[in-house]
Amino acid sequence: MRALSAHLLSVLVVFGPLHVVRAQTINVALPFRRTFSLSVSAAPLLLSLPTQSDSYWLSVALCGAVLPYPRFFISNESSITSPGPGGVQGSQAGEELNLNEGLITYQVQTSSGGTFAIWPSAGAGANWTLDVAAIQDSSPVHRRLSQLPLLGDTTATRAIIFSPPFFAPAIEEPMYPNYTFQETTPFVPPLPSSMEPNATLLLFPTANANATVWLTNSACALTSKLGGVITTTTTRTVYRDSNGWRRQWFVDGLSASTNYTAYVVEDGARVSGPSYLRTKSDSFPCPLVHSVPYCPEVSYPVPLPAPPGSATSYTDDNLPQSIRDVAVSSLANFTKSLRTFPCGRDWYSRLQTCSGCQAAYRKWVCSIVFPRCGEPIPEESLRSPSGPLTSQFSLNDGGNGDGQTFDLNPLPQAALAERKDGVPRSSFLPNMNVAYNELLPCMETCFIVDRSCPPLLGWKCPSVLVNANVSYGLGFIDSWDGTIEGGGHPGVAQDEFGRIWCNG
Repeated sequence: MRALSAHLLSVLVVFGPLHVVRAQTINVALPFRRTFSLSVSAAPLLLSLPTQSDSYWLSVALCGAVLPYPRFFISNESSITSPGPGGVQGSQAGEELNLNEGLITYQVQTSSGGTFAIWPSAGAGANWTLDVAAIQDSSPVHRRLSQLPLLGDTTATRAIIFSPPFFAPAIEEPMYPNYTFQETTPFVPPLPSSMEPNATLLLFPTANANATVWLTNSACALTSKLGGVITTTTTRTVYRDSNGWRRQWFVDGLSASTNYTAYVVEDGARVSGPSYLRTKSDSFPCPLVHSVPYCPEVSYPVPLPAPPGSATSYTDDNLPQSIRDVAVSSLANFTKSLRTFPCGRDWYSRLQTCSGCQAAYRKWVCSIVFPRCGEPIPEESLRSPSGPLTSQFSLNDGGNGDGQTFDLNPLPQAALAERKDGVPRSSFLPNMNVAYNELLPCMETCFIVDRSCPPLLGWKCPSVLVNANVSYGLGFIDSWDGTIEGGGHPGVAQDEFGRIWCNG
């Protein structure tokens, strides 16, 4: 796919009036990708499709919301060289293809040749720009990705956002007698340079996104709105979890208590999003912590004083040594205990392995060593509408949510524990000297260790019938007693609308 981007050329197609200038025909050879500019007075643009027995993908991204949109027609017969609308001089029969939020994807079969035609529409006030591609592959060049951008978390003016995973390396389970455990800092599988896309984060205030961000399936249309938010970003590629490699953005310069809409564009062609996030209030005291190699999933605010010097966040380079020592020693001691079981030789579960046990413990201990700060979810966002959930954010930003009906069973509030006077839960954490809310770990982070590890370790979680709710968030992912997987309310630790119920 990266090699294909080298074929991206910019071609200006200028035609005279229909009765004077004939349509220009461009021959398509796979792989093909070009950008065209088409004026309202131009003749139709005709692309002569290749003759081949195997199917291939044709995709078109409209790069700007110039109304009315052009019309698109295709034929898979060599005798039809100018497919177009009926009743128009020079057009022949053909199938009309419709834009879906600025995007057309179509699997083509042209064993006897064919033509793709783009017809200008009368009355447009400017030229149309179109990004057209054809490729013989399992998926089209332009497409909407199924996975969304992932929110790490926010403070009042900063956020950590991840792209969808773009490369998941195969991880082999160790075998006896050479059963190798992960070190304190887990092994990071290499990322082939050819697998890393050119990823761009696009961030818009949700309050006016619907009015200013159109054609959301079109990468070039979204990218043209890049100047909508003035922010500073620092980016790096990370292997965050077993889902694979992602791009991480550290965003600065946001406004407090504001809803934002995030998209990620890969290689100027693939769109992921939208995901939503809300920045914390002006008084939110906790800084972001991220890029901790032994706890790679930590990317959220932690109850620590302001970072030293000019730093805007904590990483492993400037973390207090006392916190680092607790995390590293806990991971090392647990792995030492796990080695007493003959991993890979004796099987204690049909589903679980020692490597899964170690990974589950890492997730749990990191959520304990790095407690997460949070704020209550706005009450308006807890009402679950039967229509599109984006209306909740327009409510928060002054909209009226017209046309929405709301579920009488609202979503639960986040599992927060108030730490008065900034006194932390653990002695190795510094005193904040200011009150804050701690977002409790999800109960499932403890349960998964119990389910994943050999019984000889004697792992026990607090009873949900007694006092587990003091230390954990219950009933958000699984049922409150853990017996029904996914049976909690809402069924996740956080969702794509920026609501975070527990640290999991």
